[in-house]
Amino acid sequence: MDSRGSGAGAIEHGITGRLVTDKNPAMAGEIISIFCTGLGAVSPPAATGVAPPMPPSQTVLQVQVYIAGALAHVTYAGVAPGFAGLYQVNAEVPAGTPAGAQSLQISAGGTRSNTVTVSIH
Repeated sequence: MDSRGSGAGAIEHGITGRLVTDKNPAMAGEIISIFCTGLGAVSPPAATGVAPPMPPSQTVLQVQVYIAGALAHVTYAGVAPGFAGLYQVNAEVPAGTPAGAQSLQISAGGTRSNTVTVSIH
């Protein structure tokens, strides 16, 4: 959330769009939307500095999400609708994810991101 690449991530509840926080945690089985940068090329190519077309372009590299070390099912990885230069990754919180602040990492093409946290109920 503070662009340092650590601490709480920029993560929303998939259905409501509300921010995932300690007071509003995500639940196992829920789809969350993770906002980030640095996932590489998209297809079809998106123009630099311009909001993407609809439907938005998807990442070329395979994207994986790890929550509390467990692989989460990714349902979408591409540019965030309406935003230039921002990616959105939608993933399902794995069953059995422990409650509390859990680690979250994104991998694109085998390269892992910094670790941020996501609050789980």
